[in-house]
Amino acid sequence: MKNKKERKASSALIRDRRTLTTRRIVFLVIAAAAPLAAMIGNVPLALVYGNGAGLPVAYLVAAIVLICFSIGYATMSRRVVNTGAFYTYISRALGKEVGVGAAYLALTSYTAMSCGLAGAFGYFMHELIKAAAMVSVPWYLLSAIGVAIVGFLGYRSVDLSAKILGFLMIAEFAVLIVFEVLVFAKHGFASFPLESFTYKQATSGPFGIAALIAFTSFIGFESAALYGEETKNPEKSIPRATYIAVVLVGIFYVLTSWMIIGATGVNNLTERASADGGVFVLNLLQEYGGEVLFDIGAVLLCTSVLAGYSALHNAASRYLFALGRENIAPRIFGEYHKDYFSPHLASLAITAVSSVATVVFAISGADPYKVFAASLIAVGTLGIVALQSFASLSVVVFFWKRKDRQIWQGVIAPFIGFIGLAVAFALAAIHYNTLTGSNNRWINLVPVLLIVIAIGGIINGFRIKKNKPVVYAKLAATQLRSRKITTADHPPVSYKEKYCLVGAGPAGLVMARGLVKEGVPFDWFEKHNDVSGIWDMDNTGTPMYESAHFISSKYTSGFYGFPMPQSFPDYPSWHQIRDYIKDFANKFNLKNRVTLGVSVLDAQPLADNKWRIKLSNGDENIYDGLINATGVTWHPNRPQIKGEEKFKGKVLHSVEYRSPEEFKGQRVLIVGAGNSGVDIASDAARFADAAYFSVRRGYRFIPKYLFGLPTDALVSGKIAPPKGVSIT
Repeated sequence: MKNKKERKASSALIRDRRTLTTRRIVFLVIAAAAPLAAMIGNVPLALVYGNGAGLPVAYLVAAIVLICFSIGYATMSRRVVNTGAFYTYISRALGKEVGVGAAYLALTSYTAMSCGLAGAFGYFMHELIKAAAMVSVPWYLLSAIGVAIVGFLGYRSVDLSAKILGFLMIAEFAVLIVFEVLVFAKHGFASFPLESFTYKQATSGPFGIAALIAFTSFIGFESAALYGEETKNPEKSIPRATYIAVVLVGIFYVLTSWMIIGATGVNNLTERASADGGVFVLNLLQEYGGEVLFDIGAVLLCTSVLAGYSALHNAASRYLFALGRENIAPRIFGEYHKDYFSPHLASLAITAVSSVATVVFAISGADPYKVFAASLIAVGTLGIVALQSFASLSVVVFFWKRKDRQIWQGVIAPFIGFIGLAVAFALAAIHYNTLTGSNNRWINLVPVLLIVIAIGGIINGFRIKKNKPVVYAKLAATQLRSRKITTADHPPVSYKEKYCLVGAGPAGLVMARGLVKEGVPFDWFEKHNDVSGIWDMDNTGTPMYESAHFISSKYTSGFYGFPMPQSFPDYPSWHQIRDYIKDFANKFNLKNRVTLGVSVLDAQPLADNKWRIKLSNGDENIYDGLINATGVTWHPNRPQIKGEEKFKGKVLHSVEYRSPEEFKGQRVLIVGAGNSGVDIASDAARFADAAYFSVRRGYRFIPKYLFGLPTDALVSGKIAPPKGVSIT
């Protein structure tokens, strides 16, 4: 059967989780922050509604608070496998009830931001077309087009290419850097007005609003922890990437906002920002870089907003999808499309909400930038700031009583982050009416709605715990990350006891490697003339047969520190496993430690906790311990079937089976549905004239492949699922 075609999952489907480096994570995180949209879209609002020329202070404070948050967030990612963003950590430390509240808050926040960006896209596209073609297209029509595009991409589970996003990010940075160079060339060090950092300017307006808008600019940086299962060394890569990304983005935002103020002048800054609205920074690009820089900046702004809108739409729809799968939202939202494997119903729901929001603001006649986009993005940011605050608190609670905690990383820094984020939320909520420009009490109570939603989620969490304990047990399931082998120095241990190890199959080889590494004295015996145990067909008494293959895939199998070759098929054959085992023995120089061709004939325990071992070569030795690694599949469990003596055909146990050629021209009955039974039944179905299967009870047969990928690797998370597929 060696000529049988070996199957390997398509390389296009295999997405190894552990391929990201620190540098790539930094790149992805900064791309998520969308720097051009953050500066062009957020700075005018912060100047008008916030603290004016003191804006760089708000960005600096936001960066410091988020660095403290990041320290705790990254520290926890070293210990907890993160598969569910903020609410995973919150559930782990503060309880699943609070986690449910956090999940509802996250869904509300990302949905609000998604709606706000629909308005922002319509506004900026309106301004771009107006400037380029002198045609005024209603913003709500352009928003509708944006909603349709993003809805289509979400329904089909089409993510924008990482290469495209990377190119756009580099181009965005280039535009702003060119602008800064031009400003410095004209004004020199006057581009950095020191007045911005005076107490008077820093407090010249509602600092909470300025801080809230500054925090909005950083949205996306926290995604670094979500890449933990895609890095080879998450304990180091995630903290480094998070710190580098926050520091770089923070410095860039402080300098860019500072130079925007220097390019405009402190005295007429607020008036001009208010008059220009959302095109304030674009007009500065035109003033200093001409039409070319303006046009490039405007186009990149629209693509950046659309990309950000798509990302937040997908985040919101996946949150709704996850809540549906976990039975804390209508289960219909937990279904995926049969062809696209996308959370299509959840995506349609978010698209519907965005559409309704666009229609409502269009009918109301509200300004698409200063009211529609600003108010909803502010609501979303408030919710995310609250989530970050609770995530910081969860880090403190998680590490508070742990012996392995580090005071600064696990307690002090995240506590500073918690206080800073909580204060920012409170200040922004108090001055929310300044941002909306409305005195309507109901409109300005929107921040309270976020609190109500969170509390409602917590109450629902308690209800689920009481009424649906099975659902509750599965909520926000987390696991602690396994520790790497420590490099700490330990005092040497001198082992005086000597052991007898029997068997040189996989278990014996692993045990021998461990004993050698630990320095434990032992003698080792194997009756066969080579290692690999039952996987060697030449080993007398082996139950191996020609069509045998590994029941688990190469992605979930193998020796620790010695993975199976990539050239192997997904489910290797017996002879490939045999050769792999021999390669393992050679790699760790184990063949020189084993005595081959010698079996243990008798082992008797002695009164003093020792063992008397008799060997086939005539030797007899006394050992302090016996390690039996001979396996359990050498001796058949052969039932006696009533009337068997009258049967004229051939009766075989699976241990005696070797080749499917034995079935040619035969009518075959397979009794039992264990691993060997199913394999041999498959052979009989192909080679025998007729094949029958007898089992005592019902069985569930799991396919080897799902979505073209090995099932065990997909379910265990060794291989990332195809785009749009959720594995729970």
